[in-house]
Amino acid sequence: MALLLSRLESNYQYYLDVNVSDTTIFTIHHQTHYNEDEYLEKLKTSATLGGSAMKYLTAMNMTPYEAYCTMLFESAIGLKSMMEPLESSYQKSSNDNEVGRPQSSDSELSGSAERTRNTGSTIA
Repeated sequence: MALLLSRLESNYQYYLDVNVSDTTIFTIHHQTHYNEDEYLEKLKTSATLGGSAMKYLTAMNMTPYEAYCTMLFESAIGLKSMMEPLESSYQKSSNDNEVGRPQSSDSELSGSAERTRNTGSTIA
């Protein structure tokens, strides 16, 4: 299937180069029913890391014009700056320099825990 798509893509590219313009690029998504999930995941990861969002959107069955208009509209109204991902405790960094859980008060500690805190070692 991939070989057939590559040949078809090459033929269309040749036709465009000869008859339309040599600056036009024609590509076909190598997406099938069997590799759809993996292909979309690869394109999504690529778009997240700065790759082409257009490829991802067109692989999601949008026409290139729809994808272009969507990206242009989102950029024009500043939608990207308003869409912040939800924060979770895994993403948040604390404002102070303490790491780990907050320290317990001295009255809550057992004898061995107090010795461990005073020596700074967990080895007795």
